[in-house]
Amino acid sequence: MPQQSLETFLAEPPTATTVRALTDALGALTPAAVTGLVSTLEAREARAHLDALGDAAADKALKKAARTAAHKLKSRGVASTFKRAPAVDLSVPLELDRLAVMSPVSLAGRFEGLVAPLPEAPGGMLDVGIGRGKQAETIRELTLVRVRALHKDALRDQGPEAPVLGGVDLAVRFIEGAHASVRDLGRSEPPALRNFLAWAERARALGADPAKAEARATVTPASLPPELLAQVVSRHPKAHRDLLPEELGALLDPKLGPEMHSNADIAEADFLAKTEAMCLEALDLWWTLPGVPAVAARWLELGADVLLAAPDVQGAAAFLAAADHVKAHTGPARTSPLLRAFILDSVSLPSLWRHREAHMHGHAHH
Repeated sequence: MPQQSLETFLAEPPTATTVRALTDALGALTPAAVTGLVSTLEAREARAHLDALGDAAADKALKKAARTAAHKLKSRGVASTFKRAPAVDLSVPLELDRLAVMSPVSLAGRFEGLVAPLPEAPGGMLDVGIGRGKQAETIRELTLVRVRALHKDALRDQGPEAPVLGGVDLAVRFIEGAHASVRDLGRSEPPALRNFLAWAERARALGADPAKAEARATVTPASLPPELLAQVVSRHPKAHRDLLPEELGALLDPKLGPEMHSNADIAEADFLAKTEAMCLEALDLWWTLPGVPAVAARWLELGADVLLAAPDVQGAAAFLAAADHVKAHTGPARTSPLLRAFILDSVSLPSLWRHREAHMHGHAHH
């Protein structure tokens, strides 16, 4: 049993989401593994976590063993903070389609969206993945009608660049994907993200199944070379352009900033060559950070899920093919046409040159 997975489980308040994360990490459990896991939790008097396993674990043997161990701890006076989701009144009709507005996740790794409230789970605004201004805010006055109206306004004002209106299955996949990215990259978690995970758990209790929103279930990845995939993914009108993942920006900004704001004379060709080298060096370093390749592939798969709901089947197929390319890529990131085009399109070296040129002539404005 991986000790790190267990310690991560114990470090967080027990919920159905953390139970799924633990059991996904552990994989298929043998009887000995079930006994070992439950015995460890019982020895550490982790009754709340045992209660959560007993309530949410899919493995029947694990569920039964966890409940037995939790009962033993309860008999010994060990308290539990675990709270089961309140019962759902199925006699009340609920609208679970067209309740969330989302932009497709791309290699920028940004999760941006709105979710309408569910019974006993307020809606809110999610914007996670960019170092500056990231947030997750619960908005209690946000209603389903308001979410749909905001999407209608976006269609009117942004046209093909407007985000996508999706159902509860996609919204759960989107929220849990944001949490997994924050966790797997070791980022600081916006405090209110917990509220969205609670929303996702409530949605599951109401019947949401994020697997139904996976584009891979119905869409065949596009048969396009990486060079063409790069154009589709980096320049898709609905994707976040001109943005870099938090970790990549942190590697690039300290080098690119001084070069952009220097007053020293430099020829355009020399500036472009120098800044491109900086971008590619940062890209290579970013790609070697723990978890980045796997998380980047997941971002593209989630982007495909959102595009399928648009519906944009061709875009979804391209994003799936890009995810497959990222998974299969070996060697420095710059040798991937897709990754190379992503950073160079996002940074836009000609725009940087215009800024540098203004500095050289004393016309820069900030």
